[in-house]
Amino acid sequence: MTPNVWFGNVENMAAEKIGAETVTYVSNIYKYYIAYRLIVDDMARKQKATAVPRQEPVAQPAKPQPSMATAATAQVPVI
Repeated sequence: MTPNVWFGNVENMAAEKIGAETVTYVSNIYKYYIAYRLIVDDMARKQKATAVPRQEPVAQPAKPQPSMATAATAQVPVI
């Protein structure tokens, strides 16, 4: 028997020596703990999903792109 493990171990000995009330009490407390843990985890997940995203840093202005050649400005190679 491992004295640090309650469920399926000390739980059985406590039921035999002390009575079922202690085992029922600890079992109920554990069920409430699990229920509250699931609720808190779900709330944190929802809060993270609906959180306002961080703003991206302001981008540097784009470098000017060369303008497209038109018929008037196009350089035609001399043959």
